[in-house]
Amino acid sequence: MTQKKKLLFIVNPFAGHGSKSKIPDLIVKSMDKTKYDYELVSTEYSGHAKELANTAKLQNIDGVIS
Repeated sequence: MTQKKKLLFIVNPFAGHGSKSKIPDLIVKSMDKTKYDYELVSTEYSGHAKELANTAKLQNIDGVIS
C-alpha cells in the first residue's frame, strides 16, 4: 500500500477581492482522503505564509499549496 502524501494548504484571507470563507470547504470536499493527509492554515500577518512554508519543508511535507 502506498503511503499518503502530506499537504499543507495556506490561505491568505486578506488577498485579492471577495470572501475566502468558502475555500476551506471546497478543499475538504475535493481532497481524496485515501491518498492525502492535509492541513489548512490561514495566514495571520505579512510574511506568515513564507514562515509556514519553511516550517512545512522542515517537517517533510510533500506539497504546499497557497
